[in-house]
Amino acid sequence: MGLLSTRNGSRTTVTARGDTLLAMSIASVVQFEKMTAADVFGLLGALNAYAVEQAVERASDEDIAKLRVAAERAGDMTDVELGSAALLHFFVTLSEVSHNPLLAALCRFITQVQIGLSVELSKGNTKEWGRVPQSLHKARMDIVDTIARRDAAAAIHLIRDYHRKVIKRLQSSPGAKTLRETDPGLTTVLSSWLGTNVGLSNSFR
Repeated sequence: MGLLSTRNGSRTTVTARGDTLLAMSIASVVQFEKMTAADVFGLLGALNAYAVEQAVERASDEDIAKLRVAAERAGDMTDVELGSAALLHFFVTLSEVSHNPLLAALCRFITQVQIGLSVELSKGNTKEWGRVPQSLHKARMDIVDTIARRDAAAAIHLIRDYHRKVIKRLQSSPGAKTLRETDPGLTTVLSSWLGTNVGLSNSFR
């Protein structure tokens, strides 16, 4: 599984990174329990709600400035690869300014899954891919503003509403519509994506 390194005449050492172990563990639960995309991404909404609550309490002014820059850069979704990377960077930064390493690690991985699946379900249609995150650009900026104002209640409300909209739009994407009859919960496509992107001998790609 790529977790340990053993050599003759030397001690066994742990070679796996924390993110790799976490990715494998979550992916295993999702696949074995046949969880739906809505279940997984609903959890992300709850985690990010806690992240913004912690950020309101713990983020420094410098942290918030970094988060604002990340939000601004995530406003351009004309390119799938660059846009998805910018969107991931925003949410990774959001979880990091909570100053809770476990929370940040959980958010980081599940966000990677959500964005990866969204790209796949858009079927390479740049216009379709950009329609989902770009239309929510203002919502992301508003989230940053509420954190800057130290308004936890407003930040939690905005992030939960954001995730509800993302899940709804993901389910209405071209790929999801095609799969609706045979895979209404996107369980199979989610499991397939995890199988492809979370390898036993590789770190999360």
